[in-house]
Amino acid sequence: MQQVLDAYRVRGAEHFQGSPECFKLGTAVAAVQGEFEKLKLDETQAVVSKVYAEYKPQIKAARARYLAEHPDWKDK
Repeated sequence: MQQVLDAYRVRGAEHFQGSPECFKLGTAVAAVQGEFEKLKLDETQAVVSKVYAEYKPQIKAARARYLAEHPDWKDK
């Protein structure tokens, strides 16, 4: 990885693309992409769960209010 960083620093952003070091970086990124996506999904789910737990009473109240105002609405 140090070789990739050194090449980027020497060549700059414009000339780094297409270099052998750029392809090495792409190979490394591709190898961990699946794990990264899973980690991102897990972190997103944790945030959603935390927010839902905090606002659950307000969500339930809003749902009850909506159902009272729209008696013909059917949950599918």
